[in-house]
Amino acid sequence: MNICIITPQYPPISGGTGSTVYRVARNLTEADYNVHVIVPGSNSIENIITPSWEDGITVHRTYPALGEHFGSQLELSDIGNYIINLHEKIEFDLLHSMSLIPAGLVGNIVSKEISCPLVVSIQNRDIDHLHYNPVLSKPMTWILEQVSSVISPTSNLLDKVKHRANIRQISQVIPNGFDPNIFDQRALQELIQERHWRSQVFGETFLRYKSKGGPVVGTTSIIQPEKGFSICLTAFTKLQKIYPSACLLIVGDFINPEQKKMAEKQIRKLGLKRRVFFTGLVPYQQVLPWLKEMDIFVFPSLHYGTSNALIEAMGIGLPIIASDTGDIRQLIKDGEDGLLIQPRAIDLLGQMMNLIIEKKELRIQLGKSAKLKVERQFSSKQESGRYQDAYHNVLACSQINAPFLKSGSQSVG
Repeated sequence: MNICIITPQYPPISGGTGSTVYRVARNLTEADYNVHVIVPGSNSIENIITPSWEDGITVHRTYPALGEHFGSQLELSDIGNYIINLHEKIEFDLLHSMSLIPAGLVGNIVSKEISCPLVVSIQNRDIDHLHYNPVLSKPMTWILEQVSSVISPTSNLLDKVKHRANIRQISQVIPNGFDPNIFDQRALQELIQERHWRSQVFGETFLRYKSKGGPVVGTTSIIQPEKGFSICLTAFTKLQKIYPSACLLIVGDFINPEQKKMAEKQIRKLGLKRRVFFTGLVPYQQVLPWLKEMDIFVFPSLHYGTSNALIEAMGIGLPIIASDTGDIRQLIKDGEDGLLIQPRAIDLLGQMMNLIIEKKELRIQLGKSAKLKVERQFSSKQESGRYQDAYHNVLACSQINAPFLKSGSQSVG
């Protein structure tokens, strides 16, 4: 089967959507699918887009517009025409857009042009960022009501979408999966030797500090206000007073320079200089070695639901403290495979950090339970199989000239 995936993110540097696309595309190619991924790139419109062969996947790095909510119309139009021309050579069986704006918009227009079914995956960012946007809200609804199938990582997110759009077609829940095989398995000490000198110095500085024996609290994400990093910094001061050699490890970079300035100012004000380590941009395949250096993983998000970062931390057996927001309860059972707190609960977050450090048995139990849950319910093989089933369902419906299932939605949990 020939599949074209259109995505606003993709490794080596990406967020949760990009890591999902990379994981799913890899597993589809292993199942003998011919996968082409259309991704943002630094190309200018004067240049020819040249595909590259990456890990068995044909990747087409296009223009920045594909990664922006208000991307250049000229660039998006050129991307659409590029996919149409590519279809003449490849003959895609199905298109799959991994978000609504702009990937779903491009996919929807192209699917009509080439008479090819379109699957769209909705993301938390589609609803949290665009739901109340007066300019993009209506195009979102139009896309949702036009496509052949809608896929969501959680049932709650799918229900939200159904409240805003008349979705009559196939709808499915496919939880994000975890695939340890896509990550670099080396220890951090070995990994940093291959990095440029600034990264080497940073990595060695962090490892020297960790060698003092203090606990390492950490998280991974693009650093932006809605992820709750300001709250995390303040809560960490409470742990640091009890464990002076404790450190906070943030694997990721700031969304913009202004956020970096604000974080640095807060760190100085809280007296945490040389206690907080920001890695900056890390290639996605190299995230796991950094995760393995942590003792506790915190997810202080204000809005987001089940993220890839959270599942990855659970997948390697880290004890989790997470905000009880979005669809987190579909992933974590409080007190069993993680600890849940209300968003913005600074004092409680600090107390939970200290609790996990003090109680070794709790720390071990939470980590083991989290890892077992991911192995049983969120494996990449399960995820890949569900995507394959979703594609075959869509194609079966299109072949009998019934693109929409009138009888209702299907849910795969």
